[in-house]
Amino acid sequence: AARPIRKIMNAASSHFQAATARKAPARDPVILAVGTISRQKDYPTLIRAARPLAELLARQGRRPRILIVGGGEEREALQALVRDEGAEDLVALPGVRSDISALMQGADVYANSSLWEGFSIAMIEALMSGLPIVATNVAGNCEMVLPGKNGELVPPSNPEAIAAAIASVLGDDRRYAALSEGALASAKRFSIDACATEHLALYRDVLATRQSGVH
Repeated sequence: AARPIRKIMNAASSHFQAATARKAPARDPVILAVGTISRQKDYPTLIRAARPLAELLARQGRRPRILIVGGGEEREALQALVRDEGAEDLVALPGVRSDISALMQGADVYANSSLWEGFSIAMIEALMSGLPIVATNVAGNCEMVLPGKNGELVPPSNPEAIAAAIASVLGDDRRYAALSEGALASAKRFSIDACATEHLALYRDVLATRQSGVH
């Protein structure tokens, strides 16, 4: 660009803010994904990760549940894929929901299987909820997810890698608690107050520049 660029982070409602970090995942954990069902989100990869994840957790006597929340034209095709994968007992597609905050509170891990991303508001909400995140290592995601700090990054289009990363996050209570602490710490970068303050500062600088006659 010919002019200077100022980067201002997205933000999410404080309604999602958890008071404290999570201590441990549930014995039968819930893995949550939120977003419009589209090619970008690559939910088929997450669905194909369900059975490998279940096999990994079965060694601990545990059973996962994957919730993919959102609407879109490809929802019926995803439901068919769930049936084809024999994962109807592991994956649910509840459609559009208005209680995302409650779903975040009830989940144990947030999953993002996108082929590409912008700067996901849902992932900010997950961080604010204290959810460790397992996401694909693509632009946008890698700006928010810090491996070993608040989650893990995996290659895109790789069901086995997603399954292994989620199982790893869920398999160690101490590590899980540390990642939840890291999620809450990371979320501080994305507060509404900080976002508004930076926008106001930008407007003040633009007005000052115009008033001084500098273009």
